Amino acid sequence: MSKNMLRISAKELKTIRVKCKGTLPHNRQTCDMIYEVSLDRLANAFPKGGCPQCNTSYMNNVAAGPQDVLSEFARCLEILTVHMNSTLEIEFDLPAQALEKSTHS
Repeated sequence: MSKNMLRISAKELKTIRVKCKGTLPHNRQTCDMIYEVSLDRLANAFPKGGCPQCNTSYMNNVAAGPQDVLSEFARCLEILTVHMNSTLEIEFDLPAQALEKSTHS
């Protein structure tokens, strides 16, 4: 593991950033729409399971799992951060170089 690491508890997560890499239908360019969504609103933020701007689905194969994967992700995070007792703590290790890239995007 890198020595330049930031460790964040799942309970500290408040907002996620969803960056679409789909294709805009009218000009075939990359969508690049960025949505910052609070975790308490994530389950309902993308009701069609894809980008509201370009309509790209976020799942490769609907049969492989739930169509609204971001809603499922929000539900799982809620279980891990709200409904679990204090005997479990989930942390995310973020490498410093990943943090530098995300602040420049």
